[in-house]
Amino acid sequence: PKGKESVSSIPSPEEIEKLVCELASSEMVEKEATEEVCKLIKEEFPSIHMQPDCETVVSALWDEIKAKCPKGKESVLSIPSPDE
Repeated sequence: PKGKESVSSIPSPEEIEKLVCELASSEMVEKEATEEVCKLIKEEFPSIHMQPDCETVVSALWDEIKAKCPKGKESVLSIPSPDE
């Protein structure tokens, strides 16, 4: 718009990582998301039968996401040091 600067900022990878990790670490979000994902899979792909069950598989994937989240201030996206 003329006269007003409208800047719509795109979140940085670090900001996206922080948001994803905050959501992933919430047990309430995990429970609700797992239920919704499994419900969707059962509705849209009725022929898919996961072993042992959908909730266990989705929970394991959720744990993998949480494991990639940084502990403290370091980021998964941080640049490796010369020693690495």
